[in-house]
Amino acid sequence: MNILIKTLSFALALNLAACAMGPTVSIARISKEKYQPSSANEVALITSGKIINKPYTEIGFINAEEGPGTQSYEQIISVVQSKAAEMGADAVIISTGSQIQGALPVGGMLMAVSGKHVKAIAIKWEKQP
Repeated sequence: MNILIKTLSFALALNLAACAMGPTVSIARISKEKYQPSSANEVALITSGKIINKPYTEIGFINAEEGPGTQSYEQIISVVQSKAAEMGADAVIISTGSQIQGALPVGGMLMAVSGKHVKAIAIKWEKQP
């Protein structure tokens, strides 16, 4: 009985740790210029396809996908905003979707496993003359 309790406790702790992990994020900086970091809550969200009537410079690409555990799109986008803020971005142009993240063997077949995915372009507003 003691071994069963320890095993269940370990499994629960492992599950909680997986849920606490966040999305997997990759960043590609495309601007040579360095900008002062900003605050994540000041980074504006712009959905892909929206017309932007203000001049801007693209400073980087951010890709985030659902990591171990489960995250909502809001949680993933919040991480994207934080990473954009670290780059000094004023806004991010985002698109959301899902993508294949792997496969699980089920009954002799492989079943595709998909997860949430957010693509973003971090931008900096250009100074008006």
